[in-house]
Amino acid sequence: MNMSSDELGTAGIRYAFDLLGFWTHHSQANQALLFTNDDNIRGAICDRLTLPLASDQARIALYPFTLEQAEPVFDTPLIAGCFRNRWSYRKLLHPLMPVYSLQSLQAVLQRQGYALESLVGVYPPLFMVWWTLSVLAGTRLPSLHFQCEQVAINYLATDRLPGLTFSYLIVFYARRLDT
Repeated sequence: MNMSSDELGTAGIRYAFDLLGFWTHHSQANQALLFTNDDNIRGAICDRLTLPLASDQARIALYPFTLEQAEPVFDTPLIAGCFRNRWSYRKLLHPLMPVYSLQSLQAVLQRQGYALESLVGVYPPLFMVWWTLSVLAGTRLPSLHFQCEQVAINYLATDRLPGLTFSYLIVFYARRLDT
């Protein structure tokens, strides 16, 4: 499923890709593998990388929205990626949307000998509560509108349960246990 440029421009997607870029830089790799067939995603990720893409061997591999399509076989010391969460509130609105679950990710990583180092949920339910209040306040109560909007932005991402479990996007960084 190709992602539209409008969807790539949302704060949550940009934040997820920024995290992937940060973790790639933090890994001190000199090249990265990028697994995606979507040219829009490829362009957005490349804008955030400070290193070239590799064709076969690299220290880190990036999986932006590709885990939903087929179970990957990880073969680099470090991996990072993001996916739409199966347990998200957004799944109710878009039942045919390709999704993946945190439990599936943990099982695949464990089978292949990786350990999660970082996990971030983007657009958790608490963000949506404050964002909805902001929209409801609208132009009738501009002061309340802007206050709720700011609180919502403060909750754009989380690394804590239960917000992580029900976030729309999950961004992860994992390390192979034998390295």
